[in-house]
Amino acid sequence: MKVIVSDSCCLIDLELASLLNALLALPCEVWMPELSFKSELLSLSEQRKTELLGLGLQVKAFSSLEMQNIQALQQAIPALSHQDCAAFVLAADTPESVLLTSDKRLRNHAMQSQVAVHGLLWLVELFWQKQLVPVALLLQALEDWQADPSVRLPQVELKQLKMRLKQDLLN
Repeated sequence: MKVIVSDSCCLIDLELASLLNALLALPCEVWMPELSFKSELLSLSEQRKTELLGLGLQVKAFSSLEMQNIQALQQAIPALSHQDCAAFVLAADTPESVLLTSDKRLRNHAMQSQVAVHGLLWLVELFWQKQLVPVALLLQALEDWQADPSVRLPQVELKQLKMRLKQDLLN
């Protein structure tokens, strides 16, 4: 994996859990569509957005052909937002990339299209494996996300990951 293409929801969830800097510390590039950066990260200050760009977040614009692909995808799957379609097109057009999303419809479409896709739990495991974030902070993030109705995580996998992290904390 050379590039993680993130949708805006994952970035917002990571920011709320104080894990966004850890994402940008991974040994890969992190991209997001320009459209999402400008229109969906409203909860972040301009200063924080500038800081994220300085930490390595890359904001990608689209060619007219890519914009046509985004529009065609949205017409084919109206349940996906324009921003979701943009993230998908960016990931699908980028070799050795992973689409980072918690949106079930977007994940399903990516899997059907054979685009590598993962979510927040995969990312937490990556932070844990690479020892980028203290286990206690990862557990707190999982607890916070579990309590937040706007964050959608697979409950069985969430419970299993929390158990493994708690076991690691005890060792």
